[in-house]
This record gives sequence, structure tokens and C-alpha cells, in this order.
Amino acid sequence: MTLRYFVKILILFTFLSSPVIGRASSSLKSDALEALEDLSLQNRNRMTEIDREIKDVLMQSHNSNLTPRLETTHLTNLNQRLEKLTLERKEHYLRQNFLDRLKFQIDRKYANEDFKSFLSQTVLQMAQTEATSYNGDIGFTKFCNYLSLAIKEIPEPSENILAFIEGYMKFSSIINPTSPTEYLSYRNYTNGFDSYSAHPVSREEVGDVVEKRLVELQNSSQLQRTTFEKRQPIMKPLEATIAPKSSQGGYEIKDPVETQIKNNQTIENLKSHMEPTEAELSEKTPTPKDPLQLRIKMDQIHKAEPELTEPSTAGEAAPASSGYVNE
Repeated sequence: MTLRYFVKILILFTFLSSPVIGRASSSLKSDALEALEDLSLQNRNRMTEIDREIKDVLMQSHNSNLTPRLETTHLTNLNQRLEKLTLERKEHYLRQNFLDRLKFQIDRKYANEDFKSFLSQTVLQMAQTEATSYNGDIGFTKFCNYLSLAIKEIPEPSENILAFIEGYMKFSSIINPTSPTEYLSYRNYTNGFDSYSAHPVSREEVGDVVEKRLVELQNSSQLQRTTFEKRQPIMKPLEATIAPKSSQGGYEIKDPVETQIKNNQTIENLKSHMEPTEAELSEKTPTPKDPLQLRIKMDQIHKAEPELTEPSTAGEAAPASSGYVNE
């Protein structure tokens, strides 16, 4: 019973999912055909404008008078314009051919498969068919081959393939197609629909830009510092004394620089009074005496000792001498 239940669920899921997948692929196909039809309409409108301009140029050339001046100026300009328009018309003719054939392949051959792989193989087959045809155009062949390689190498998994093809058609011509490598490198920035290119810059240019920016930052920093200093109020730290300055009260305001100078002078004066001078040091310090000089002086005192005694009176004895004098 359980096995039959799961089999029924599986069959039911299969039948229900098939219409969903079919509707998804059908929606993708219809969106692709609609986008290609819009491109075809724009291309046809431009071809109509080119045809009208070509007719105007030919009419102007027919209505002109054949003169030497006309041959050298006006007619030459008309011929140059005609060549340019003819070349542009050929480009749009090849584009229209490409769009019509791509629409036909998608409408007839696309089924439930990977759209990226399908377009890559389809455009490659278009290149093979053009290359082997009798009147094949070499530019058309190279364009389809390059586009097939570019589609295969799309790096973004969610890339809009038709927007990618439209971008390549804007980037490259069919007459002289550009390689897919250049187109892929051109797409530096993309959001899946639009692509933008970055502009490569040489090392010298980068160095110049960096150096210029550093100079600007340095000048700006210096200007800000100068402006900040100018805006600051010119103030000096104040010092108040304890004694009032006048009878009205208040405190005496002194310049801190002047106060510091006075303090330094006071300290120097105190040091000068506290420290003894060299003369004072020489007076207070006892000078050591030479023993030989002391001995000579003592001898001189002994020799002069009899002369210093006075003669005694009669009957009296002379007082005894001490023999030394106090110095």
C-alpha cells in the first residue's frame, strides 16, 4: 500500500511539473524572440534612413553643374558621403541578416535545454554555413565565430545572453569584427544587462595623481592648522597674588614670563649668599706650616732671648725666663 502511494505521487509530480517546465521554456523563447524583434526594428529603421540619405546624395550630385570647381570640391564631398553611407548600409544589412537568421533558429529549434549552450552552438553553425556558401561574407563568418566563443566564455552564470549579444553588436561591427578577448576585457563592470568599461591608467599617471593628491592633503592640513591657530584667542596664563592690589580689592595680575625671570634671579642671589667666596675659603682653611721654617724661627727666638732680659738690681736675682714666647 505504501509503495503504490509513492508511485502515485511520483506520477502526479511528473505530470504536473511538465507543464511548468514547458511554460518556463516557452517564456524564455518568447522573451528572446521579442528582444531580437526590437533589435531588428531599430536596425530596419536605420536602414530606411540610410536609403533616404543615399537617394538625397545622388539627387544632389545629379542636379549639380559639371564645372572644374564642382569636380574638386562639391562633387568630391558628395562622393565621400556616398561611400560612407554605402558602407554603413552594408553593415546594417549584415546585422539584419544575422538577427533574422538567429530568430529563425530560436523559433524552430530551441527546446528545453541550456540557453547559453544552445546560442553558442547555433551561432557557430551560422558561421559554418556562411563560410561554406558561394556568396559568403568573410566579415559575417568571423563575427559569428567570435560571438560563439564569447558566449561560451561568459564568466557570469546569471548573464542575460541576449543583452550580451546586443552589447557585442554595439561594441563590434560585422564588416570588421572585434575579437572576443577585447570584448570580454572591455566588460569590466556589468550588472547582467549593461556593461561598462574601466579606463586603464599607466604607472606614471598613477604616480602623478598620487603625488598631486598628497600635496593637496599636505597643503590642506597646513591650512587647517594655520586657520586653527589664528582662530584661537590670544591669552596668557594669569597669576594672582595673595595681597590685594588696591583698597578696592582684587588681585595683582603678573606676567608669567616676567615672574619666572624674577624667580630665577632670586634663586641666583640666594646661591651667591649661601656659597662662600674663594677669599673666605682661603681665610677659613688653615694653611699647613713647613717644619723647617718653624725650626728656623725657634732658633732665632732662642738667640735673641738674652737681649730681651733686663739687668737685675743689686742684691736681687733676675726672674727666670720661660725660654719661649707665645706666638
